[in-house]
Amino acid sequence: KPAVPAKAATPAKAETASSELPKDSSPEAAAPLNSPAAGTQSGITSAKTSTPEVVESTSPSRGETDAVPAKAPFSGQTTEPSEALREGNPSAQSEKVSASSPETFKKVLISILGAKKLRNADWSLTGRDKSDPYCICKVRGKPETQFQTEVVKDNLDPTWNSVMEASVKDGDFLDFEVFDEDPLKKDDFLGKVSLPAKDFKDKGFDGVLDLADAGKDDAKLIVKISLVP
Repeated sequence: KPAVPAKAATPAKAETASSELPKDSSPEAAAPLNSPAAGTQSGITSAKTSTPEVVESTSPSRGETDAVPAKAPFSGQTTEPSEALREGNPSAQSEKVSASSPETFKKVLISILGAKKLRNADWSLTGRDKSDPYCICKVRGKPETQFQTEVVKDNLDPTWNSVMEASVKDGDFLDFEVFDEDPLKKDDFLGKVSLPAKDFKDKGFDGVLDLADAGKDDAKLIVKISLVP
């Protein structure tokens, strides 16, 4: 009998291999782990799972994603604002006004020249004893500025010509008080008067002041105040 030709073998293995391929048959899915496509996919996964401080940057030449450090967080420190900005700040304006307009003090020379028609507080049978007057002056509220004239014995119209220097400002007062010195008892009060700084701080003062509570209506104090250059 003639020989019967053998049947060609069916590619069963090929079909099996084809059927075992994953459903996602794209080149990137099928590429080995060490291929360029696999590297790209791995880089994307790494960037997505990194910390929030890392952002993604795509290289235009390779199309790959690289991790780029994020900007440093704001430290809270700023540079010194300009004068123009400070002008809009109420507290800055207050500081500027305070620094540019301090209280203005002026030095003055206070001359207590004398007094007239003082009350006689030293009565005697002979009539020869008279008041021994002296005057005290100070800036009101500042006891450290107080000074006293000398005592003039037995004189109702004393001349002192005592001079002191003081610093005054707007709102200040000079207080003058006249007493009769008594070595054996409390000194007798002979009158008082006050002079506001506004009356002399600009042009000085030279005149006669009426003494209050002097026991007489015509008791006077003679004062001169000069500005110190």
